[in-house]
Amino acid sequence: MRNQNILVFIFCLFVLEVVAILNSYVVNLKGASVDAERFIEHAIQWMQFGEWQFATNSEFFIQFLGAIFLVFGPSEFIATQFGLLALLVSGLYFERLINILGYSLPFWAVLGFFLWPSLLTRVTTTMREPYMILFLVLITYFAAKYKVTKRPVEIVKLFAVSVLALFFHKAYAILTLGAITYTAFFVMEQRVHFLRSKIFYLRIAIVLTGVLGFSSLFVLGADARGLQPLIATLSGDTEFMTRVLDWKSSREFRTTYDAVLDFSTPLSLILSAPKVMLYYLFAPFPWQVANALDLLASIEGLFRLGGIWIIVRYGFVRKSLPRASQPVFVIATLLIIIWAAGTSNYGTASRHHITTNWVFLMAYVLRFGSPKRVRRHQIGHPTGTVA
Repeated sequence: MRNQNILVFIFCLFVLEVVAILNSYVVNLKGASVDAERFIEHAIQWMQFGEWQFATNSEFFIQFLGAIFLVFGPSEFIATQFGLLALLVSGLYFERLINILGYSLPFWAVLGFFLWPSLLTRVTTTMREPYMILFLVLITYFAAKYKVTKRPVEIVKLFAVSVLALFFHKAYAILTLGAITYTAFFVMEQRVHFLRSKIFYLRIAIVLTGVLGFSSLFVLGADARGLQPLIATLSGDTEFMTRVLDWKSSREFRTTYDAVLDFSTPLSLILSAPKVMLYYLFAPFPWQVANALDLLASIEGLFRLGGIWIIVRYGFVRKSLPRASQPVFVIATLLIIIWAAGTSNYGTASRHHITTNWVFLMAYVLRFGSPKRVRRHQIGHPTGTVA
């Protein structure tokens, strides 16, 4: 890490700590304050009366916070420090990711990663977002590092992090399935006869572990509410998906938008998907802006639009970005699709966006940042240099 970036990291952490102190002791600045306060309240109840149970999604996170409270006492500020630690580790691996792609991390990207306006109030309280950022950064980092080094151990790390991630949010349970499948069959390259290839046996191990693991999830799913979306995905239970989406879209919030997936027929699902993605990525549109937060969300949509243009044009059409960046973009896109499928208002979407905004930030770095002087094999670039 360059000296300049060390200072920027310190400055960002200082700002985050100030906001955390304000959130905990002075004034409620929390984004999605209902969820944050509910987590604290339920974690305290679990600390006093609860017991360890197999759980995923919010139930697991409540036990996670409760364990912190058992050790350090019921302090929102102390619990927030664990989230900020996760965000710090995310930032360090974000820099590593940029480096293995052959670039130096500019200071403006550090500022954007840590101090993104919609992120500030959501990572400085007891929310899951810092951990979800960390898991996506790690999953994509290990996928990209494998693409560069061809070391199977990176796939093992990716698998382990993916399994851990599924406990924190139901969307990440589905992402685990998609990311591991994509990595096993599209990222891992088998260069010799399959019986002599370590990749072949690693794929078999992944498939067998996956079958065993997901079979167990079907048994546990009845008692673990956070696994129901994954089980519905695996079993093709469109009735469950429709029921959940109808409930979400029927809630009369100002930010609710009229764009949900239609599971009635395969054709209707395909036809409804573009509108769902459009609203998730870019709403509120300029004519829907009613206050400063709407304006910020709309500007963020333009930021994502520019990032998508860079990724598509330079990453997949011209192929002038490092090859190792492609798994990052594909896995992040899987998560964006999952978020979009289960979201029906741009207030909730703005929370989900902070888990993936850094990917678009990375696209800007790869397009406008400074390449490092590295050997050809280190970056996996199609020309051996970085455009």
